[in-house]
Amino acid sequence: MNAEFVQVPAINANDTTATLVEWTVDDREAVSTGDIIAIIETTKAAIEVEAPVEGYCAHLYQEGEKLSEGAFLAVILQDQDEDLEPYLHKLKKREEKKKDSRQWTRKAELMARKFGIDIEQLAAKLGRRVKESDVMNSRDPGAVLLDLVDDEYPATRRERVLLIGGAGGGGVITLDAIARTLHQRAVGILDNNSGLKGKTLMGVPVLGTNDMAWELWEKKFFDAAIIVVTADIGQREELFEWVKMEGIPLTNVIDPLAEIRTNCSLGTGNLIMANCFLAACVKLGDNNFLASHVCIEHHSVVGSHCTFGPRTTTSGAVTIGNRIKFGMGVLVEPYLEIGDNSVIPSGIVLNSSLSAGTVLKVKRNYSETVR
Repeated sequence: MNAEFVQVPAINANDTTATLVEWTVDDREAVSTGDIIAIIETTKAAIEVEAPVEGYCAHLYQEGEKLSEGAFLAVILQDQDEDLEPYLHKLKKREEKKKDSRQWTRKAELMARKFGIDIEQLAAKLGRRVKESDVMNSRDPGAVLLDLVDDEYPATRRERVLLIGGAGGGGVITLDAIARTLHQRAVGILDNNSGLKGKTLMGVPVLGTNDMAWELWEKKFFDAAIIVVTADIGQREELFEWVKMEGIPLTNVIDPLAEIRTNCSLGTGNLIMANCFLAACVKLGDNNFLASHVCIEHHSVVGSHCTFGPRTTTSGAVTIGNRIKFGMGVLVEPYLEIGDNSVIPSGIVLNSSLSAGTVLKVKRNYSETVR
């Protein structure tokens, strides 16, 4: 038999059958690869079925009949006058075998696939048809519960974000930003203060200490993490590097009122608060914290693990290294370079470059450089 069957394509999680609404070609009509030969319909959509190869399309069902997913809808013959009986016999045998072997529902099959459960083994153990509830009952008790919407549409659900490093002020402002985005959702908080476990912050549960991140990631509880420590740069960097080393993805949390202009590039793990402004062609590294109203002007480059106090502003083409702490209301003139591990207190107007490790102090309304 030198021919090819056309199968009913994958339907969806809620439908196991479809109705053959219309043949768009006549029985044994010549077709080319990719031609639409039929239209089938589920409860949710109409689906066009294409010819996989060229030849002559022989109908195996009548319009109005119901078909299961994977059923042979038609056969593409290479000889227009070829006898169809051998194909009908093969179709009958296949349907009988499929009916005997399918010992589970469609939803049970999808759920078992998600949780890595051998559904054939489960069916043999139960000695009957496997239902959705059977799969749920056979799961590891420590596994994360199946969400009836999120797990059905993982590609389009909101990003589930885990907050690592505190249920204090950093956590509050991060939750506030996420609450007003349309693409992210906070699902949990980790804090090394074990006394906070079981409490909630703005309705989001404190699940335990920071070292739970890997366990939660293994259970697919979240999609990405964000470090919410804002005061201690060393701790912020240490947590970031640990999470990255564990293979846990990090995300950027950007308040909807922040402005990110054209040709900006951002690393990951950045926390950018309301009314921040990143002008055109800014480059921002990883794990930076920008408090509200921070302005980074055009063509500036910022390294990683830096923190910016509210209303800090740089002019254009400023180069900022790594692990630099800015206070509130710092103003930076254009074209300056600020070396790694520098500290710039509140209210400073910076008009000269700083070498690495520079710590500025404020005394009697003027600045003094301490190296």
